[in-house]
Amino acid sequence: MNNQKQAALLVILDKEPSFLRQMDAIVFRFYAESLQRVQYLECIEWILTLATLVVLILEGVFVFRPVVNYTKQVIRMLSESEGQLKITNEKLADANRKLVMTQKKLLKTNEEKYQLQLAEEIVRTAALLEGQEEERKRFARELHDGIGQMLTGLKLHVEKLRQVPFENDKQRQRVEQLRSLLQDTIQNTRQVAYNLMPSVLSDFGLEAALKLMVEQTVSSSGMSIECRGAGAMVRLTTVQEIGLYRIAQEALNNAVKHSEATDIKVIMQLNSSGIILIVMDDGKGFDRRKMNKRSDHSQIHHGLENIRTRVRLLNGTLEIASKVNKGTKIEVKLLI
Repeated sequence: MNNQKQAALLVILDKEPSFLRQMDAIVFRFYAESLQRVQYLECIEWILTLATLVVLILEGVFVFRPVVNYTKQVIRMLSESEGQLKITNEKLADANRKLVMTQKKLLKTNEEKYQLQLAEEIVRTAALLEGQEEERKRFARELHDGIGQMLTGLKLHVEKLRQVPFENDKQRQRVEQLRSLLQDTIQNTRQVAYNLMPSVLSDFGLEAALKLMVEQTVSSSGMSIECRGAGAMVRLTTVQEIGLYRIAQEALNNAVKHSEATDIKVIMQLNSSGIILIVMDDGKGFDRRKMNKRSDHSQIHHGLENIRTRVRLLNGTLEIASKVNKGTKIEVKLLI
């Protein structure tokens, strides 16, 4: 057994150099083939790398560069547009400011024009009312000093005729009728002259004139009218006294003619800030929104406009409160 092992070992040792040479040849050959493949792969890699570089260069030249240039151009255009937009916005803002200033100036001009027209209207109205009052005074003087005196003269002649003996009672009755007619005519003439310009207004003031106006209205209409004064004799300017008197006269006439009231009050109050004139009634009242739809309401509307005009000329304030079937209250406040 040992001899066989030794024989086999000798054979192996004898064949070992040849085996090793063959193994070296195989290894070297494998190495050469592997090296050749590696070199081939490296060559392919270099080719691919070069191809990639060429492609990248071509892309950079023909794709990315135009895109970059276009992007730069777009960015530049956007920047320029933004600058132009900013400039345009500044111009628009400046134009808006100028427009706002122009609008303010236009509004101011229109307001000044309106105020000027209003002032001119007030001056014209004041001049017209002053002319009317002067004409009332003149006409009242003409009635009192002219026609009144002539009627008084006629009355004296009639009184003398009464003392002459008459042929019959018919002539005496005619003279008495003539005397009565003259007396009524004189009374009516005095009343007209008083209504045109009451002498008591200039002689004794507004409160006395209002009381006398109420007494005459009660006598002629038979209505219940109360007049309450301020309790102190306060004299105002001639324009103020005439204006307040005309306002009270207009309001009282409206109440007597249109209100169907059972009780009317004319009140004058005095406080630290000024004078207050109130004309109120318990009549049917009116709806101011429907005032122009009926002729009687249009007359009331005309009277109220006259009152507003006079209050505006006196630089006073006016409050009108009226409800249907609840009466009407007109209140005028005037600083003195």
